[in-house]
Amino acid sequence: MMHLKLKGEHLGTAEFTWDMVETLREYFELYADEDGVVSLEVREGGIFLPPLVGDHRQFLGLARMPKHIERS
Repeated sequence: MMHLKLKGEHLGTAEFTWDMVETLREYFELYADEDGVVSLEVREGGIFLPPLVGDHRQFLGLARMPKHIERS
């Protein structure tokens, strides 16, 4: 593994479970653009794949509940 000195501002962190990685792997070609790149949206409610048709994004998953949500 290569270690690089990072420059610039830390914008956020995305966490993935094994199931999320497997789902992304299974559907990668379906969601990849012409350059072979998949863009993910990181939102408070989880990580979403881009819409294939219309505006409906596909929920990929949520690895952990957000810290501000209390657990009962």
